[in-house]
Amino acid sequence: RPNIVFLMTDQQRQDSIGAYPNSVAQTPNIDSIAKDGILFTNAWTSTPSCTPARAAILTGRDPWHHGMLGYGAIAQQYPYELIHPLNDADYITASIGKNHFGYSSGVKWSP
Repeated sequence: RPNIVFLMTDQQRQDSIGAYPNSVAQTPNIDSIAKDGILFTNAWTSTPSCTPARAAILTGRDPWHHGMLGYGAIAQQYPYELIHPLNDADYITASIGKNHFGYSSGVKWSP
């Protein structure tokens, strides 16, 4: 069974990672991860704002269907969350960093 490491950064242009074509950036550690894993070369976001984009990845829904078009109204639970099938398959999951999952309500989201 493969290990899954999902990295997501805010507002990082494609040419700021050396693994992408035409980049002059020197990012050897990220390049190594890209070489041994998956490097997305044609990916788009449904929204330029970080919180709705994260909710889209978490739920598999676009902002018009997960309900977060801006920085407010974070749901405490969505009908489907990516993390649950991974937990059901006995993966240990964690979310580290700036997430914005559930903080507006005072309830902390836990993977």
